Amino acid sequence: MVAHGHGSTLEHIELHRNKCACLIRNIISPAPKTDLIDDFQNKIYAIITDESTDISTEKHLCLLVRFLNDRRKKIVTGYIGLILVQEEMFNLIDEGIKRCGQSLANCIGFATDGASNMVGCNNSVWSRLKAVSPFCMQLKCICHSLAQCIQYAVSKLPLNIGFLLPEIPSWFCHSELR
Repeated sequence: MVAHGHGSTLEHIELHRNKCACLIRNIISPAPKTDLIDDFQNKIYAIITDESTDISTEKHLCLLVRFLNDRRKKIVTGYIGLILVQEEMFNLIDEGIKRCGQSLANCIGFATDGASNMVGCNNSVWSRLKAVSPFCMQLKCICHSLAQCIQYAVSKLPLNIGFLLPEIPSWFCHSELR
């Protein structure tokens, strides 16, 4: 499309949602992932994962890795992918790590929420990961752990205090004198 304004010709290219998504998915996104995969080879690492259900009720698993990047000389967290959960999650994680040329045997940390399918004793992702990587440590998600602590603490408060606490910010937000 050509736009004319103030006597000069200006080319204007419209990028619609589908075209933008294709550019990001096929051109922009692969470059950092290729660098990540190259830097991730033969490293010890930690997996950070969480699952979520989208609006269409499909479950997805977000998979991140954290490792020491020799090129950058610092610990980095890299996005491996958002994986549609259609099979058992341990297999999905294993396949995602293998696509990066890595092995679960090099995993020394596993961070996730406290869901039983992730960290339970019997046939969970954690129990199967521990069998492959015996020195791996489990790190429960700090946000989930903190939320559970707060929920438990608030449940022990008297009801009138439980009502008062959420009201405090609204009392102070409208007046500098308060």
